[in-house]
Amino acid sequence: MVEDRNGCLPIHLSMLALYKHHSRSIIVDPYDSVRMVELLLKAYPESSSYTNCRGDTPLTLFYTTNEVLKKRENYLGQKWFRIMENILKRDTEYWRSVRPMQANDIVADYLADRKLKSQGLASYDLEEPPPSSLASTALLSDFSNGDFSSKPASETIESLDSLEKESYSNPDTSLIACINMKDWNEVIACLETNPEQAKIPVVTKLSNGDEWNRFPLFEAIRMKAPHHVVKILTDIYPSASQMKESIHFRLPLHIACIEKSSYEIVHTLLEMYPSGAQAVESKYSGIPLHFAVSNGSSIDVVLNLLTIFPDGAKTTDKGKAFRISLSFYLILNSRGTNP
Repeated sequence: MVEDRNGCLPIHLSMLALYKHHSRSIIVDPYDSVRMVELLLKAYPESSSYTNCRGDTPLTLFYTTNEVLKKRENYLGQKWFRIMENILKRDTEYWRSVRPMQANDIVADYLADRKLKSQGLASYDLEEPPPSSLASTALLSDFSNGDFSSKPASETIESLDSLEKESYSNPDTSLIACINMKDWNEVIACLETNPEQAKIPVVTKLSNGDEWNRFPLFEAIRMKAPHHVVKILTDIYPSASQMKESIHFRLPLHIACIEKSSYEIVHTLLEMYPSGAQAVESKYSGIPLHFAVSNGSSIDVVLNLLTIFPDGAKTTDKGKAFRISLSFYLILNSRGTNP
């Protein structure tokens, strides 16, 4: 696969997440998808014209993503498209003029308007989109030049933004065995009997000879434990919230954003370690916000991360192959290949 240092802002990743999650387990809410884009543009007005390392603006990625979405069932519709286009065509000066003065007020601004969600897209007054030069042709040019990965799409997409799914090698505690089986009642029973198990690292021997070290809190989040289980683990061993696993140096907060954990779980982790919102992991040089918008987290999760670290909206990812080339995806889609 082509090594791709994309330099994407969270708003770029939010565009890519639309096609990545629309027809899968997450059904994109038309209203929330629009509000999230507004939120990110208010948080960092310059992002409206920001080009990643491929020369793509958020508007470019939206146009290309929309071509994929139009071919799917439950397409969000032309009104949604026109509203998103209108918003993304607004320039930096516009977003500077409408944004609140303080970053925290951006979140308050969203929350104050949340009642409009009951009206959905009807709460937006459609206008003619302003003239814009924000739609770079870099990605479409790559499409015509055949600059795309030769790796099978099904294999590539399944590997995106995922933690290595290596099997356990002799789990160290009965607690880990119960977490692996997703038997949450037994997990609680194990912790009541021997809470010290929450402090024992899990060690997995990988096929390349390396050891993958992390704590039970990581595994519980990775296995999609309910909030009350995560809360018990953090209460017993608060330090685990600040620890990084040994492969990609990710915090539990990174894992929660990768796994689309609930707002309650993300909020608990941020309460335990607010600095985690700006922590950079090593594989993609991504902060938790990058993983949240890329993996389809709720807007409440994004709001929480931005409240703690407003400059996250200005932070680029610098990792290799953080996502499949959209041009490659379009070629496969036009040939009838559905990853």
